[in-house]
Amino acid sequence: MPKKARQTLEQKRVCDRLQKQGKYSETKEDPEKYADLKAKEQHTLKEKNRKKISSAKDMTPRQLRVQRKK
Repeated sequence: MPKKARQTLEQKRVCDRLQKQGKYSETKEDPEKYADLKAKEQHTLKEKNRKKISSAKDMTPRQLRVQRKK
């Protein structure tokens, strides 16, 4: 039996996107899970505003190297 052909990068991205959308819609249907998701998003936004979480574009090259090693 021949081996299955590997997915191309584009096919994998499409599959991942569909999987993520399905998971999000499932979460949105359940009020408890949706409330938890919104609470996590609010927490992340608060941390970003306090500068506890920084994006890669705001980091110095040295900070980036350290973060990648973690």
